[in-house]
Amino acid sequence: MKNLTKQEIIIELVKKCISHHDEILKFVTEFEDCFSVVLFSQMAGTMFVICFSCLQLSKLNSVDSNFGQFAMILIVILAQIYFYCYYGATLSEQSGSLIDAIYMGPWYTYDVRTQRTLLTIMERSKIPVTITAGKLVDLSLPTFTTILRRSYSLIAIMKNYQ
Repeated sequence: MKNLTKQEIIIELVKKCISHHDEILKFVTEFEDCFSVVLFSQMAGTMFVICFSCLQLSKLNSVDSNFGQFAMILIVILAQIYFYCYYGATLSEQSGSLIDAIYMGPWYTYDVRTQRTLLTIMERSKIPVTITAGKLVDLSLPTFTTILRRSYSLIAIMKNYQ
């Protein structure tokens, strides 16, 4: 092993971080290419399943044998969509926190080359990493609440036409 200076060690660590960040971005891009359309169709289908399940639940008594089935379907569907949205929001938040993490570190004690490298990473990280459904809808917690609101609106419309 060579004796490396503090600055050389920092540069090597920053290079590893950049490489790791690149791998994450490649993975997200590949994930989007593979699953974006599937996630969109699942989101759209889920909204209708939520509507019909809630509509059926509103018609049934709580002692009816089908009530438990519809309730379980509703819970599983909501949990599934929630997990997609939760992890999409977590990914987006973590990518946004990278800038803060670099800024809060002792970057001012590093040499100019390392500072420029960190500045480049910060500029690159200004674009948040998000996962989308159909390249139209970001998977996030506000998206989850929007799905719930739209499902409720559809339920209200369907109840009016009964």
